[in-house]
Amino acid sequence: MNKNTIYAVVDIETTGTNLKSGDRMIQFGCVLVQKNQIINSFSFDINPGMAIPKVITELTGITNRQIRKAAYFEDVAATIYAILQDTVFVAHNINFDLPFINSELERVGYPALSIKGVDTVQLSQILLPTAPSFKLKDLSRYLNLTHENPHHADSDAHVTAELFIFLLTRLETIPRETLFEINRLSSFLLRNTNELFYDAYSDKNRRQERLPDHLYIVGGLVLQRRKQDTFNLTNYAYPEAEVDKKKIFEKQLSWRPEQAKMMDLISEHLKSSNRTLIIEAPTGIGKTLGYLIPAAYHAQNRKQIVISSATTILQTQLMNQALPLLNQLLPFQTSAVNLKGSNHYINLAAFKKELTQKETSGQIALMKIRILVWLTMTKTGELDELKLSSYQNPIFNQIEHQGVGSLVLTDQFFEVDFINTLYKQVESSEIIFTNHAFLMKHPGLFNSDRTKLAPELIVDEAQHLADVALQSNKGRIRFWKIINMCDSLLTSIQSSQKFSFNDLMAINFLTASENNQLLTEIRKLRESVELLIRQFSREYGRQISRNSAAKNETIGKVIILKSTELIRLINRNKIMLESVLKVITVLKRDDAILRDRYIAAKSQQNIGQDEQQLLNRVHNFFKQLFAETEGWTIFEQNQDKLNEKVLWLSFPINGQTDKMQFEFSLSDATHFLSEVIYRHFNHLTFTGATLLLPGNPDYIIDQLDIQDDNYKIEKLGSPFDYSNQAKLYVASDAFDVRSSKELYESYLADSVYEIIKSQRKQTLILFNSLDTIANVYGLLTKRGLHLDRELLVQGVTGRPGKLKKRFLLGKDAVLMGTGSFWEGVDLPNDRLELLIVTRLPFESPESLNVKAKEKEFEGQGRDVFSEYSLPRATMKLKQGFGRLIRTSTDKGAMIVLDNRLINQSYGKKMIEVLPDELQLINEPLADIIIDLKTFLSNSDS
Repeated sequence: MNKNTIYAVVDIETTGTNLKSGDRMIQFGCVLVQKNQIINSFSFDINPGMAIPKVITELTGITNRQIRKAAYFEDVAATIYAILQDTVFVAHNINFDLPFINSELERVGYPALSIKGVDTVQLSQILLPTAPSFKLKDLSRYLNLTHENPHHADSDAHVTAELFIFLLTRLETIPRETLFEINRLSSFLLRNTNELFYDAYSDKNRRQERLPDHLYIVGGLVLQRRKQDTFNLTNYAYPEAEVDKKKIFEKQLSWRPEQAKMMDLISEHLKSSNRTLIIEAPTGIGKTLGYLIPAAYHAQNRKQIVISSATTILQTQLMNQALPLLNQLLPFQTSAVNLKGSNHYINLAAFKKELTQKETSGQIALMKIRILVWLTMTKTGELDELKLSSYQNPIFNQIEHQGVGSLVLTDQFFEVDFINTLYKQVESSEIIFTNHAFLMKHPGLFNSDRTKLAPELIVDEAQHLADVALQSNKGRIRFWKIINMCDSLLTSIQSSQKFSFNDLMAINFLTASENNQLLTEIRKLRESVELLIRQFSREYGRQISRNSAAKNETIGKVIILKSTELIRLINRNKIMLESVLKVITVLKRDDAILRDRYIAAKSQQNIGQDEQQLLNRVHNFFKQLFAETEGWTIFEQNQDKLNEKVLWLSFPINGQTDKMQFEFSLSDATHFLSEVIYRHFNHLTFTGATLLLPGNPDYIIDQLDIQDDNYKIEKLGSPFDYSNQAKLYVASDAFDVRSSKELYESYLADSVYEIIKSQRKQTLILFNSLDTIANVYGLLTKRGLHLDRELLVQGVTGRPGKLKKRFLLGKDAVLMGTGSFWEGVDLPNDRLELLIVTRLPFESPESLNVKAKEKEFEGQGRDVFSEYSLPRATMKLKQGFGRLIRTSTDKGAMIVLDNRLINQSYGKKMIEVLPDELQLINEPLADIIIDLKTFLSNSDS
């Protein structure tokens, strides 16, 4: 390929994807590109000689009528063959388009095209590594390319040509050194895509192109230069007067009185003697800027603010969207850092090591190439920027960061390491964005310099803080997994087929005495754990069987223990428990010795590939073993600490005791938040859309573990007109949720079907379990609903992240979900117009959480339902309703298929958390559907 190469950018539409079953082409589009310019284009319909399937017509809009008079493929084959001769074939998913065309050509007597080919999917993945999606429609939107008729060959070919030209231009910016590394891996790329990178490198090498100033090389990797932000030391006064606040918003944003009130409340609080401020800020008031603006003013003159969000996604939105907007609005600039757990960042040393490994996997090779390009772009090193739904590619297990403690001072990447650099920035940044989970694990990081005033803490989505605190204090000890790790170590050390420690002794890497001692310690650990399994089985085996039959205090094969029982358990088995801890300590020392010798031998080139692989395998087994035994420290805790914990023993469903495991967590967040977290901060500010329960102000105080009386609670008004924007329907003839599972699910399927068929609005259906979702979906498909509407089903058609993206892009789609879909999903305007709640969101009485609470409340005269289950379900219902109305122009309805909301006394308490002006209609479902159609049709006018 050279500058005069003509690229034929092709797209085809077909009756299906299976050539063997007789699928045929129905459209051909081709755009010729030369010297980064479009020089010609061709497109025509093709009569396939068969009916176009309905699903293809729905996807493409191409009808049987449209192609009835079009030429057959044998009539246009010569033209297609002539167009593509002496070109380089380019397509978005080339391994579909080119084989399909060749097969069609051969079918009518032409030879298959023997031309080079380039795939724009892989090219996009490499050159646009942070793009959210690599579908053609999504890429065109991402790059602002005009795409008039998706799934039409002429339009798709044209936008693919524009994409290809953009990618060729982008390729010219990739540094020579990065291209060199890419070419070492590019043989795995599809067709001749690798030649583009080889040609680009050859051209830059010939010109000896220098590296741009914003890039530099460390250890052979090309990285972005990172500038460390510092405090501005400005002193702008907070705009107290309304007229001054309006000046901030007048150029870009509308004025919101409740947002201004929130700003004033926080500004006053940060200067007051009050310790704690709690603000319920309903959706639509502009909560984010409501706390960011006063925080930015207060952060001047080295007054540091820590802002914690519920998730890393929300945290990233604060950094990448809210902060730039803040700096546009205010007369000064605010610096910030984004602090996440270490596994979110790349370890440069580990990645460099992976580059030196001989690659045999195309999937991993492609990911390495993408990361090489991404490193020339990223300033944070956050793997999240690659926007992968999950890091299933094996390379991520090797390159994700293990934390500051894993860094080696003498390593060539130490000074430029992303986490090392980030932690240095923490001291000098005015605002630190983090998430609740990170806050729970590293509270002291934000107040490491005791000579300075403690930072301020603002907690967004504070309703999640207690749950995250409990989650971060969970632990697990899988006895069977420890035994498996011991067996893996023993096998690797003494009887590995290819290489064992006997070979290491032969080269004097370790002595026979050291080898025997290591084997003895591993066997001792294995025997101790086996003894504990037998001991616990004797103590609790009968209780498991008895309680399983009686369904008392068990969920499947689980026993919940009170702290007093746990203390007795520890005392009875103290010698064996301590023995395990001692052995683990010795094995950690042995592993460290082996690693030190390995590093020294490798640097002196005294160790071969087989020895390296063996030692790496053994070290990885040790890492897994130590991870499995981390929770063992629970057996060392004093009685006061144990009194705050709940512990349960669990077995597999068949009750096999050899699969026994311990799990434990805090029983609640009391004293943990106040004593472990809050003590590192000056003022505490909590905000969220769903914090307060009417008539129960103590609920949020208990949840947030506020231990003093120096607090203030504020509830801001909603900007929405719920009397006109929303309706709440409760089906008076709803099926009794206590009925048989099969009859109940049949009712849900019938009701959902009737509601969905009555209108074509974007619909979210909320369930309480994935099992019910799957069963109802199965019944709906039997009725053919999936043929008429796009059904997005959690646990069936995709994961939550993927389903949310598809729902946002959907047209009259139906999303069936649970868990995270009850909250935190922003679906404004016509992205959500109908919300169906299948069942009030109570946790099952048999759930582990409820059973643990029952155990905790035992003997205290406290009621689990009123103190735990009802408040949590009420909050969840409030959060679910919050998905519906997100802007002042939204209009939507919520249907509840659970008449306990009306018929039970607690239902009235649940209704109280919904807006007072919300119109409630309690009628049979048939009448609801009639009223719903009128209400939603008015939203179209």
